[in-house]
Amino acid sequence: MADAAVSAVELLSKAQQLVPVALERTWVTAGFAGSWKLITSKVELNPSCLYDISGHPLFSKNALLQEQLQSVTKTLSDAISLAKLCRAPQTAASTVGKLQMQSNLDSFLCKLDLNLSDCMLLVKTGVLRDATPPLSPMKRSTELEPSRQNIHIGFH
Repeated sequence: MADAAVSAVELLSKAQQLVPVALERTWVTAGFAGSWKLITSKVELNPSCLYDISGHPLFSKNALLQEQLQSVTKTLSDAISLAKLCRAPQTAASTVGKLQMQSNLDSFLCKLDLNLSDCMLLVKTGVLRDATPPLSPMKRSTELEPSRQNIHIGFH
């Protein structure tokens, strides 16, 4: 997923496809009911985050948004993997103990919180507006041209 050739549009599409799969998997997990309810409630917040990201005028060209989409996609994939591991407790118990699984779930919840927090910060604080690429040098010089002419004309 860290492949630079993957566009923001593709990452957004992948994340949008993963949300319902992640939700379906988190609803049918066995054990750790409290953690999974919390995980499910946070996964349910991802569509609005993705909608907010996709609403940015330059979302497909913004490096911060691309990183955020990569992170969200990875986190949703991790949710699916963790849910799969918890769905069969007898198999999971042999490979991962209860304390380790609880630690994994707690760590995952922190990752989900971080993703949602980053999304809200990017969208609501104006960081995206500040991170948009500047005008090209060619455009800047043509924009300055009329003011240079005015200054030059004013001194005649």
